[in-house]
Amino acid sequence: MNDGGIQSLATQIGCVFDGSFFISDECSEVLEELISLLNEDDKKTCRIRCQMHLAHILPHKLVPLLISLDEQEDVEDRDKLYSLTIRLMTNLTQPTECLLPSYLYSESGYKNVMTEINQFLAVGREAFLDGKAVIVLLKYMERMLTTAQHKEIPISDCEVLNNCLFLLRNLLFIHDLDYRSDDGPRPYLILLGMLFQHGLTDVLMLVLKSAQREYWCIAAAQLVSLLYKDEVSALSSSSRGAKTSQ
Repeated sequence: MNDGGIQSLATQIGCVFDGSFFISDECSEVLEELISLLNEDDKKTCRIRCQMHLAHILPHKLVPLLISLDEQEDVEDRDKLYSLTIRLMTNLTQPTECLLPSYLYSESGYKNVMTEINQFLAVGREAFLDGKAVIVLLKYMERMLTTAQHKEIPISDCEVLNNCLFLLRNLLFIHDLDYRSDDGPRPYLILLGMLFQHGLTDVLMLVLKSAQREYWCIAAAQLVSLLYKDEVSALSSSSRGAKTSQ
């Protein structure tokens, strides 16, 4: 599919008018098609993935869509749209290290692809730094996990929650490219502060208490490890320095 095809699909998700995001009637079908295209993408060139990032689908369509699902009362197929939106967001924010086997990292062509996608990811993450989408995501997770404390939830809901955890992991994993100390707080630290401020601790406690926690244990463990990656890095550096001085 060419760039125009991806751009055309993106416009069919919805549009902003008078400060509000209006969801199109074809939104769910378009999201399903975009997910299918990503799953069929060439893993070596990531052509479709790059086209979606060039079309700014993540910051200009998916983030406003997620927020509007929380704000608007008369949304048809709300649960399905939540599921598809979060699934596509999770796929689009996948770390480049997860896209291909490590033996391909040394190939110059793939190095260029990784660099380009990492730049796209850094730009896309900016849409989360005002906190609105983060709040919606955590509220949505808390509602589902609270339900899971009282009764078993469907496997489909477990998959959505798993994608939510992986989405947060992905956002925290994104590299702070071209960051300078005089730019202010690092995007990673801004996002981290928002997550704790708006209830991530409570969400993680609900994850651990859930009788269905086996569905989310891997995603939750990876997310928790990224909450403290600065401390781990500092400890590793300190340890290497101590060994050198011995």
